[in-house]
Amino acid sequence: MLVIRNAETRDLEALVKLAAILNSVNFPNQPDVLKEQLELSETSFAGRIKDPYEGHYIFVAEDTEGGEILGSSMIFSRHGSPLAPHYYFEVLFEERYSHTLKKGFKHQILRLRSNEDGPTELGGFVIHPHARGKGLGRPLSYVRLMYIGLHREKFKERILAELLPPLTEEGKSLLWEAYGNKFTALSYKEADYLSRKNKEFIGALFPQHDVYTCLFPPEVQEVIGEVGKDTVSVKAMLEEAGLRYLNQLDPFDGGPHFGAHLEDIRPLKELKILSARMDTRKPASAPKGLVAVEKGHNFKTIVTVLHIENDEIFLEPESMKALDIAPLEKVASMPLKM
Repeated sequence: MLVIRNAETRDLEALVKLAAILNSVNFPNQPDVLKEQLELSETSFAGRIKDPYEGHYIFVAEDTEGGEILGSSMIFSRHGSPLAPHYYFEVLFEERYSHTLKKGFKHQILRLRSNEDGPTELGGFVIHPHARGKGLGRPLSYVRLMYIGLHREKFKERILAELLPPLTEEGKSLLWEAYGNKFTALSYKEADYLSRKNKEFIGALFPQHDVYTCLFPPEVQEVIGEVGKDTVSVKAMLEEAGLRYLNQLDPFDGGPHFGAHLEDIRPLKELKILSARMDTRKPASAPKGLVAVEKGHNFKTIVTVLHIENDEIFLEPESMKALDIAPLEKVASMPLKM
């Protein structure tokens, strides 16, 4: 059975393997960094951090039959602080017209911005290749929304998701090669690695003037604001949940930023706290969703049929066992399809 739970120290080896697939700023392929992230995640789930906005939460999807970790996702309580600003390109448009030439142009402009009190970020989303296409993506993505909805006090009122753009076969960013490299003399990988610990060089070296994208080669213009083929389904899930394109881009690779206020997140409007009942009935019309339980600092959720009547949810014995709950214990539920 599939269980999505908070990550633990024992998951380090599995997370290292997943990080080798994604290797992003949020999920680097560095065992020592991942170990620190795991320790911070455990501290965050336990509520032992002084500033709740410094929290970092890692979720893993586990096949309980074999104990294999099939994927992970993360929440960063705040992305952007005085010590580590959140840098991004704001996308603007400017229209110019010449009466003499009887020609007009609509220019796309990139303007560097920073935020020292940023939103909550959804990141670190990766699924093992052999587990893709089996319905794991939505639960692993939405579990973050569910946890945020249950613990609003730990998170900001806005959430952000930075999506990966198309990269070359060598893993290079066309935007970085055309722009960022010219002002930093760093390769995309070097800049990506450095930014994981210190982003000062972005504000120090990037021009503070508007950038007209028409000056870039056509192949660079084509990928600005686009998502890679492996990210198309992630984009669709986020849009269905209520996130929208913010007209913001990653200054390194041009990947789009999606976001929303919590009040606009559709699944959260259906988040419920219910009493669990054991039942073997399987109503054909009931939708599937997430059912979660928290005990101490442990968080666990499964995907099951949401057979809800009044303030009770009826679960099969297998689901009760997977959640390790007894009848009448309180659980949370949230639909996966809106």
